[in-house]
Amino acid sequence: MNKPLCILWLAVAMLGAACESPQSPLEAKDLERAARDTASLAAEGALLVRQAGQGSVSSHYVWVHQQALQEENRRVGESLQKPVPAFLQTRQQQAAAVNLRLAGAFGRLGFAVGDPRELGELSHTLAQVREQAKAAGDGR
Repeated sequence: MNKPLCILWLAVAMLGAACESPQSPLEAKDLERAARDTASLAAEGALLVRQAGQGSVSSHYVWVHQQALQEENRRVGESLQKPVPAFLQTRQQQAAAVNLRLAGAFGRLGFAVGDPRELGELSHTLAQVREQAKAAGDGR
């Protein structure tokens, strides 16, 4: 490979890494988006819990969907790990705590199928998480 082409590839790789760097600060709009995404995931999880409780989806479907929800929630959680300005630290901590609580709820979901009491508790938890995520996004 010739030297100019290597330099070009290196520059492109460095630019790509800089765009995704965890060192770039989290802005208010990013925090609001992460909180909105967390609330949306909680709502989707609540729908899955409702469907599982009604027996309208199989346990395999619940397990696969739970894995997808966990992965998306992990991605949102990672987006909250960037440094923030001092005025956003409290909101970031709230959003990260809510995201972690949602991860715990999703971890229980696959095992709750067939247990109406556990599904009821999960439904309650997911409703709380949704409201807490909205509040974190609004700065309440």
